[in-house]
Amino acid sequence: MQYDHISFLAESGIAGVSDVTAIGVISLSPTKVDQLSSYITQLRNSHNFRNSVSYKSNNRRNEPFAIDLIGTFISHPGLSEVALKIHLVDNAGTLEGYNIGAKLEARKLATALLLSDLPGDTRVLMKAESYYGPSASYKAEMAEVISSPPDSTLDSFIATDVRNNEIIQVVDLLTGTVASDIRGGSKSPTKTAITQALKDALGVDSLSPEALNGNNKIQFL
Repeated sequence: MQYDHISFLAESGIAGVSDVTAIGVISLSPTKVDQLSSYITQLRNSHNFRNSVSYKSNNRRNEPFAIDLIGTFISHPGLSEVALKIHLVDNAGTLEGYNIGAKLEARKLATALLLSDLPGDTRVLMKAESYYGPSASYKAEMAEVISSPPDSTLDSFIATDVRNNEIIQVVDLLTGTVASDIRGGSKSPTKTAITQALKDALGVDSLSPEALNGNNKIQFL
C-alpha cells in the first residue's frame, strides 16, 4: 500500500525517573523521506560516521556529526517545510512510588494527540525501545485511546529498530535535546555542545515551549 505520508516517532524520558517525557514526530512525504535520507548519507560520508546517533550518547565522536545533522535539519532550504512536533508529558505525581502505569497512560494520550495531528493516510514508524513493548502490544494500547472511529494509522503502526532508521534517529536526537534542556540540561560536555548547537541554529536561549513559541521548525502541541 502506498501512503501519502510517513511519520517517524520517538520519545525521551524514563518511566519512574524523568519528570518530563517528550514525544516527538516528523511527518514527511515519500519524496521528502528520500531527500532527508540523502542529506544524512552525505553528512555521514563527510564525517566518515557510521554509528547510530542519539542525544543520550556521551561518545565524543557523536558530537560533530550530531551538530551538523541539527544544522541541516534546521537550516537546509530543502527542508524548510519540515517540522518536529512535540508533546510534553508532565510526570508530576507519577514519579513517587514509580507509578509507571499512570505514566504510560499519559504517554498513550500524548501519542494519540500527535497522531490526530498527522495527515490522514500515514504510515507511522516508532522507535521500538519503549515501555509500550512490541508493535502488537502498542497497537492494542492505542486502540483503547483511538477507538471510535478506528484510526487508519493503527493499521500501519510499526515498531522500528532505531539503529536501522536514519530519520527516527533525527527525531530521537532532536526530541532528546529539547527534553533535556526542559529538564534542566546535562553536565555532559557532548550533550551540552549538542544542546547549544540546536539553540544557536534556532536563535534562542532556551528550548522551552515559551522560547520556541511560533517557531516553524520545532512546534509544541
